[in-house]
Amino acid sequence: MKKQKQIQENYIKRRIIGIFVWFLLLILIISWVAVIIISALNNYHFWLIMFLSLLTLDIFFIIPIGLDRRIASSKIGWIMFLVLIPFLSHISFLIMGKVYLSVVPFETERNHWTFKNEKFDLKNKKLDEYSNVYKRGIYKSNQEFYAQGVLSIKNIINDMRNAKKTIWAQFYIIKEGFIFKEFINIAKQKVKEGVDVRLIIDDFGRWSVPYHILRQLKENGIKIAIYERFNFPFIGNRHDFRMHRKGAIIDGKIVHMGGLNLGDEYASLNENYGQWADFGIKITGEAVRSHLLLFAKDWNYSSKEKLNIENIDFSNSKGGLSDLVMIDSSHHEDRYILQDTLTNLISNAKKEINISTPYLAPTEKVFDALTYAAKRGVKVTIYVPGKFDKKVTYWGTRFMAFKMQKYGISVRVISNTFLHSKFATFDEEIAYYGTANIDYRSISFQQETIMLTDNKKIIKKINNEFKYYYKNGKEIETKIRYKSIFWALSKFVLTFFTPMM
Repeated sequence: MKKQKQIQENYIKRRIIGIFVWFLLLILIISWVAVIIISALNNYHFWLIMFLSLLTLDIFFIIPIGLDRRIASSKIGWIMFLVLIPFLSHISFLIMGKVYLSVVPFETERNHWTFKNEKFDLKNKKLDEYSNVYKRGIYKSNQEFYAQGVLSIKNIINDMRNAKKTIWAQFYIIKEGFIFKEFINIAKQKVKEGVDVRLIIDDFGRWSVPYHILRQLKENGIKIAIYERFNFPFIGNRHDFRMHRKGAIIDGKIVHMGGLNLGDEYASLNENYGQWADFGIKITGEAVRSHLLLFAKDWNYSSKEKLNIENIDFSNSKGGLSDLVMIDSSHHEDRYILQDTLTNLISNAKKEINISTPYLAPTEKVFDALTYAAKRGVKVTIYVPGKFDKKVTYWGTRFMAFKMQKYGISVRVISNTFLHSKFATFDEEIAYYGTANIDYRSISFQQETIMLTDNKKIIKKINNEFKYYYKNGKEIETKIRYKSIFWALSKFVLTFFTPMM
């Protein structure tokens, strides 16, 4: 209890210091702008004063960027932004930049109760070979794969209706609509029946649902924890650190997870997005244990009301036909766990790699692992959306495909479809599925979860999806019809700014 109180006090101190520092920097910017204007009006050495002011200002910003916990290319991108687009870049960094984030060694995190209460006695040579030291316990489990998002949502709703004790859910995005309304109506009814209903939502992902609606849900007995609230106008210190996990745990014995959030588009009910390709997985058996522990950890971080580990019932999560292991990433740890896992999976592949991701902006290590695999003769195919939700991600993906194709990697788009599935297979021997994209944000900043499995049926079903994607897709167009100077400028911009996306 004392340790938790000390952590909260340290966090408050860091927030106060961070806001004070940014306040001083903001005053500094305003002062320099005033000096420049006065110099111009009085015919002083305007350009010299502007140059020296910008140079000094950049130094003040580059120092915290250099000390910040970022991937090197992300630091370079921000520095180039500061140099090329002054003032706008400085203000952007004030809003979106990070000042300070305390991290702990993974070994320390492994001593946390969420790891101590895992079981590490079960061994699996294949999963040990393809995974790494960051995995949680290997467990027996049963897995059911839903190739359509709407089927997964229907099963989540049905299992919620049958809940007797607990409904613990967390989502990155919630949007008002049919699915959100259905979920909330059942949650309200279950609270009346005495079921413990808890919901973790990300503050960025809940913007379309006002706070007064969330307060109404709390008044109806639904316990809500909001992850990393934005603090205006200084939303920046922890802006990039989002809770990207999504899923639900029913009665401590059923887990639903995948790429689905609480929005109508995930069931292809939103015309703005058209056809939405996604998936869901239902997990039962001993592997539910890891999900219970991780949810408790996330809840205790996000909420003032703490979940006592002693109150968690693990007796419902028993048995299973195949081995399954969870890998969860966190920006609180001193290692990029997801990056290390992906590079290890890719490096161990010998014949074929298939990956589905809605966003393609891998870190240098993941990019190098993919290109080296292709040079070793491994067939690498990456599937991306044919319909993008943001124009910038379209250009970023196209640019990355241009770089990858030179090494023999195939990047295919699924026509007229927003592909949101996040899974992969390696040599038809192992697969992962979960919440992580192959981009900087998932790998570096966001709380993610992926599951590794060697279940032949699941691998076959995922590969069937890849066959469908291949049949309905085509190689992404990377030839530029514009003048070469436009392409050269685009490559320059995307090279530096892709890590910031």
